Amino acid sequence: MVYPPPIRNGIASPEYRVYRSVIAGLFPRASVSYGTLGGAPYGAAILGAAAVEGVRPEALADRVRMTLEPVPPPAIDPAALRAYADAFLERLH
Repeated sequence: MVYPPPIRNGIASPEYRVYRSVIAGLFPRASVSYGTLGGAPYGAAILGAAAVEGVRPEALADRVRMTLEPVPPPAIDPAALRAYADAFLERLH
């Protein structure tokens, strides 16, 4: 399977905007955002440093400069989105 690149000409591809929006919709109590630095490898490095130092990732904030963009939930009824996710997860069992 070929995945689209997350950034095309400096703009997040539509597929990733939809994915992030759905994540925000599925976790309404969470503050969902995305950074512009380097994706998963950069996040993994932060988590690794936090694990080695025995601290939460937030404790490393003074060492990292990152612009975070908030992600709004999709314009979909939250109950319908939750029902879809529940039905999907049920099929996995």
